Amino acid sequence: MNRIPQVIYTNPSFIPDSRINVGLPFISSNYFSISNSGFTYNNLFNVDNLIKNMGKRNYFTTNLHIDFLSVGVALKDNYFSINITEKVSSRFTYPKALFQLVWEGNGQELLGTRANMDGLGYDFMHHREYAFGFARKFNDNLTFGARAKYLTGFQNIYTKTSRIGLTTDEVTFDLVADGEMQINTSGVKSIYEADGSYNGISAFKASGNNGVSLDLGGSFKYSDKIGFSIAVLDLGFINWKNDIKNYKQDEFEFVFRGVSLNELISKGDSTGETVIEALIDSLENTFVLDESEESYTTWLNTRILLGGTYKLTENHTAGALVYTEFIKGRMRSSLTLSMNTKIKKWLSASASYSMYNRSWTNIGLGFSVNAGPVQFYAVTDNVLAPIIPQAVKNAHIRFGLVATIGRKTKKAAATSID
Repeated sequence: MNRIPQVIYTNPSFIPDSRINVGLPFISSNYFSISNSGFTYNNLFNVDNLIKNMGKRNYFTTNLHIDFLSVGVALKDNYFSINITEKVSSRFTYPKALFQLVWEGNGQELLGTRANMDGLGYDFMHHREYAFGFARKFNDNLTFGARAKYLTGFQNIYTKTSRIGLTTDEVTFDLVADGEMQINTSGVKSIYEADGSYNGISAFKASGNNGVSLDLGGSFKYSDKIGFSIAVLDLGFINWKNDIKNYKQDEFEFVFRGVSLNELISKGDSTGETVIEALIDSLENTFVLDESEESYTTWLNTRILLGGTYKLTENHTAGALVYTEFIKGRMRSSLTLSMNTKIKKWLSASASYSMYNRSWTNIGLGFSVNAGPVQFYAVTDNVLAPIIPQAVKNAHIRFGLVATIGRKTKKAAATSID
């Protein structure tokens, strides 16, 4: 929906219809998403099928974005914007092998092979974004835009290294555990009082954790009907150096060959206790958690959006969008097909269908209503989520109320890329 001011968040080269846009705190743009790539609630009733349809690595993610302030002004062929946005994100990464191990045990498919639980971990980040955007329309066919962002980090949990495996020997049935782990945290301890109670105010105090990022975008009108766009978002990082705690388990390998029943029930001495004590000592010597307080850097999850549009009529435009996100060097992609319609001068609507997270039930709807100088909008990529939450993997919604002044003339609007 290119008519709303928040369109610059997905591509900084898109210029909204109104010449002046002002977003007030907490009401101009609110975004929430939740997704689980591994399974739906319904899948829990057939665990065998659940495991079969999982990917090797799966993600449970949540995101919350709230605008504190946003302002946009169009001057001739240029568009300037600023925004202050609070962002909270979390991601739990879980491998398929973990579910196999719990449900099937270390036999069947896992016997004689390594149960690969690499990547298992949790990531959390709370930060604030101060952005300045600029877009310029070079001619009727080409527009370029960029958004430079200064970032302040508040809390972070970062699973830097996670390599965990379990192998069962198919002859001796010996268990071999191997791996290594490193987790970095910042700002977590400071949000709790001495008695362990949570202090919400501390979660928003200045932290000294700073970073920068950049959004780039371009749009090209190939003909009166066909347009293309590209955007690269969140090219950046945050350096964490306040209230740091690092936890590291060096590379290890532990072999468990079992315990003889005869040893445990031996008579006349304490052999059984000695065997157990020796096992505990071996575990303690193998698993040694080192703690430190060293600063570290996390990179944002860079996203690339490739889009195309085809104007069917003056008021109807079809579109396709390929979305790719990079998470710790891994690529996740999705495809969205959409239809945007201008129903009245004051009313626009959109419908979409998306395929992502190995999910095919993502039907989206959106609308924007212009009531004088005020615009209300709401967009979701899955209207089925509140209807059949047990059968969907994804739900994303953005809504808000924005003051807009100076709508484009019909002639000016016709030269923009929908």
